[in-house]
Amino acid sequence: MISTSSYTQPSSTNQWLLVLWLGGGASGIGYYFWNHGATQVRVETLATMNNLVIPLGLFIEVLFFSGTYNYQTFVIGSVIIISSIIASLRFDNN
Repeated sequence: MISTSSYTQPSSTNQWLLVLWLGGGASGIGYYFWNHGATQVRVETLATMNNLVIPLGLFIEVLFFSGTYNYQTFVIGSVIIISSIIASLRFDNN
């Protein structure tokens, strides 16, 4: 259940501009380029690129928000995903 008891609306112009940018600007541009790119590659490559979102999110968290995680599993998972992308591109049947 979603509770609205702790919900507050943005109170300043800067906060509203940030909400508009995150909702329409960054998300809209990101979805546009993702969908445009999805039409340019095979479905196998697209699926493996989608799995790259998790390691990239962890990398951004550590880079900008000083998060911590297990580097060994991060590197192993990233290598597996990148290897899958390379294999998908190399063995293109087109």
